[in-house]
This record gives sequence, structure tokens and C-alpha cells, in this order.
Amino acid sequence: MVASVFNRFAPIDFTRYIDRLTERFIGREWLFEQIDHWLQQGNEQFYLLTGEPGVGKSAIAAKLIQLCNDIAAYHFCRAGDVKTVRPGRVLRSLAAQLGKTLPHYGEALAKTIDPIHLRIEVNINIESLSNSQVTGIYIENLKESDPREELEILLRAPLALLTDLYAEHNQPLPTLKLLLIDSLDEAVTTTGRDNIAILLAALSQAEGLPTWIRFILTARPDLRVLEQFESLRLYKLEELLAQNLEDIERYVQNRVHSNPKSFVRKHHIHPV
Repeated sequence: MVASVFNRFAPIDFTRYIDRLTERFIGREWLFEQIDHWLQQGNEQFYLLTGEPGVGKSAIAAKLIQLCNDIAAYHFCRAGDVKTVRPGRVLRSLAAQLGKTLPHYGEALAKTIDPIHLRIEVNINIESLSNSQVTGIYIENLKESDPREELEILLRAPLALLTDLYAEHNQPLPTLKLLLIDSLDEAVTTTGRDNIAILLAALSQAEGLPTWIRFILTARPDLRVLEQFESLRLYKLEELLAQNLEDIERYVQNRVHSNPKSFVRKHHIHPV
């Protein structure tokens, strides 16, 4: 029983998915430079990258995870994979990652969580536990609840407290920490009143988030998503079509040169 509960609230493992997305990845330096400029110069906390199907949003997100050491948590919403679009499961996966990558997140969670959200049979002496242990136990034993409650419990409230905790511990604030969520258009397909796109849109309007916490989101130009983020500036891949085409050409040339016969067979190209 304990093992099954632990597995249920462990971070979702996207390792193989990321490896597959980034295999033979080429180009997009111009986009990574744009994102870096946004991180260094802008004051926006949410970056929403949109693009039509097939332009490489998920591959870009996966490559960014490999390149950027400041990503504290990430998630991919995947078509046909229920656990990756269910709001509560997404939030718990993100929280489980933050417990491992973000100092004092566990302490913040312990200080902000309402005891009524814990199972009554669980008896925990918070003072006897380390930061990471508190994170794990609370996530494992959190009651099933409304997605908006879980958003408050697992993300907004503990993140809002972190700046004060760093001051209490006489530690400098992190320069930057990122949460990356890919394919919000897949998230809106789940049933129920709320989905992760709606919840993140609510979080983007919430007060108290540390300025050093940033969110990078990707989505197709689906109105069900875009309507939730009307107040945000959209970063559109299509507006940089010339660079996209150059990257595609480089990718094709690389595949042809590395294994021309295999490429011809795979893409049904018939020699003249």
C-alpha cells in the first residue's frame, strides 16, 4: 500500500520521451536566444510559446530542459496519456520535483498546508523531519481535493513563502528558477471543470509569486488555451518562419548526409 501511494505521487518520468524528442535535434539557436533575452531582460513571469502542430514545440521544450540548469520542474501533456493531463496528477508531479530541486520548498509546504488536507490516520511530527522528508510525506498523504485547492496547496502558497524563508535562513535568493509545461492544448481535452491550462492561467494572475520564479508554457494556437491567457503576450513560432525553414533544411540535409539510403526509404523518395 505504501509503495503504491509513493509511486502514485512520484514525479512522472519523461526521460525516454525527452531523449526521443531531442534525437538529431538541430538548430533553434535563435529561439533559445530569444528565451534567454526574455529571462534576462523582461519582467514577465509567464512565457507562452505558440505554434501550429508539427513545428517542434515539444522538441524545443525537451531541448531546453537539457540545456538549462535553472529548470526546477517540468511537465509534458501528452495525447492519449491520461495521467499527463489530469490536473491533480500534474500538480503533484511538479510539486514532487520542486521538493528535490528547490531549497526550502518542503519547509514552505509544511508551513502553509492546512492540516485538514492530510489523511487523519497519518501522524507526523514535522519538527523531526528534514526538508525533503516533509515534502515527500505531505505529497504522498494529501487528500484528493478540488484542483484549485491543490494549486493553492502545492504551488501558489509555498512558492509565495519562499522569499521569506530564504531571508530567515540568511541565504541569497536564487537568480532564476523555471517551471516548464508543454502542450497545454492537450490539457484542455480532459474532462471536468478545471484543467491545467485554466489553473496556470489563474496562477498567472495570482499575487505573491517570487519574481525569480518564471513559467515557460507551450501550446498550439487553440482558443480554449489562448482565451485563458488573454493578458499575456504570445510568442509565436510562425512569426519567425524564415528561421524555422532554415532549421528544417539543415535537419533534412543532416539526415540525408548521415544515411541517405535509409532516409530515401523512410520518406518514400524514388530516385529519378
